[in-house]
Amino acid sequence: MEQATHTLDSMVYLAGEIDEVICYEAQRQFTADQTDVPDVTTLMLRFKSGAIGTLSCVSSLNEKDGNANIIDITCDDNWLRWTGASVELTHAGEKSALSAEARFANADEAFIHAVQTNDASAILADYSSGLYTAAVSLAAAESARTGAAVRIDEFLKC
Repeated sequence: MEQATHTLDSMVYLAGEIDEVICYEAQRQFTADQTDVPDVTTLMLRFKSGAIGTLSCVSSLNEKDGNANIIDITCDDNWLRWTGASVELTHAGEKSALSAEARFANADEAFIHAVQTNDASAILADYSSGLYTAAVSLAAAESARTGAAVRIDEFLKC
């Protein structure tokens, strides 16, 4: 899950909190001597909003294949595709896009502004959202260990 933390952050930001996760993982390409984490992980997520999502992580891609970090969201007559290179929205057949350069520039500007002015209102992920993502990751690890669906709330109790 460590490789997909930011993707999971984005999914929660876009679709809301997660109620339950089930996780399957395996080590197929690399041996235990080469790595101590699975090279294939798949999560099935049930969001509190009723949305269903999947997150797949594969670290066994070769360099040529690169990083296929993609989020697709579909509803009604809309399709949003978020990648490392762009964000595309298709609504009623019409596309609009925002490049990665613009996205990252906006994020960098928001961070610099927050530090300079002590105003974090433009920061989309704070410490509590980071802790929430950690709870989802821990629930996924527990699901992989037990083979059962795990409620996120079990990992948010203090």
